[in-house]
Amino acid sequence: MAEAAPVAIEEPLPGLTADSIGHLACEWDDGGRWADVMWLADRCWTADEDLRREHWHHLVLAVGNFKRRPGQRLLSAALSTGRRPSAQAVRQPIFEVPGDGARLDVAADRVESWKALQSALPGAGTATTTTLLAALWPSLHFVYDKRVQAAANGLRLHADLPAMYDAESSSVVSVSWTGYARVRSWVEATATAAGQELAAVERALYILDQHVADRQSGRSWPEYGAHLAADLEGATPQR
Repeated sequence: MAEAAPVAIEEPLPGLTADSIGHLACEWDDGGRWADVMWLADRCWTADEDLRREHWHHLVLAVGNFKRRPGQRLLSAALSTGRRPSAQAVRQPIFEVPGDGARLDVAADRVESWKALQSALPGAGTATTTTLLAALWPSLHFVYDKRVQAAANGLRLHADLPAMYDAESSSVVSVSWTGYARVRSWVEATATAAGQELAAVERALYILDQHVADRQSGRSWPEYGAHLAADLEGATPQR
C-alpha cells in the first residue's frame, strides 16, 4: 500500500454539495451519544477547577464509549436532554488537561500536543483522540476514522485528483495523524464551499462509506470510488 507524500491540497471533495451533505448526514444516528459527549465537553470548559478533573474523566470515558462499535456501546442514561452548562462554553485556543498539566493546542501545526494527549491515554488511537479534539473544538476538528478517510480518498481518486493512496494500492486504509492533516484540509474546504459544519461533512462521508463498504471487499480503489460516486449521485435530491 503506497501512501503519497503529504502536500497542501484544499479543493472541496468532488460531488459533496450542501444538498448531498445534508441528505447523507441526516441518516447519521448515534442514539444521542454525541450530544452527551458535547455536554460533557462544555462542562470541561466552564466548570471551576475543583470539578474540571471529574468532568474530563467523564468526557474521556464518554468518548471511548462513543468510538466503540454500536453493538458494544454501553447505553447509560442520557446526560444532555437539552440541558446546557450555566455559563457559556467559550472555547479557547488552549485547553489545559486537568490533572497532568498538559496543554492541548487547537492549531493545526501543533499536532505534537495531540500526539502527547494520545500517549497519555493508553488504549486511545488516533480516531479516539480526534474525537476528543472534535468535542473540545467542534468548529475546527472532526471525528476521523477509517470510513471517513476511505470515502474522502475514493471520491478524489474517482475525480482524478491527488489522494493519499494511488489507484493500484490496496483499498485497506490506516488512520494516522498525517492522514488526519490531509483529510482535514479536504473536509474544511468542502465545509466552507458548501456552507456546512465540519461534523456534517464528516458524517456524510461516514454514511457514504457505510452504504458501499459491504460491497467493497476485494475491489480496487477505482471500483470503490465509482460506487461512492454513484451512491452520492443518488443521494443528491432532485429539484
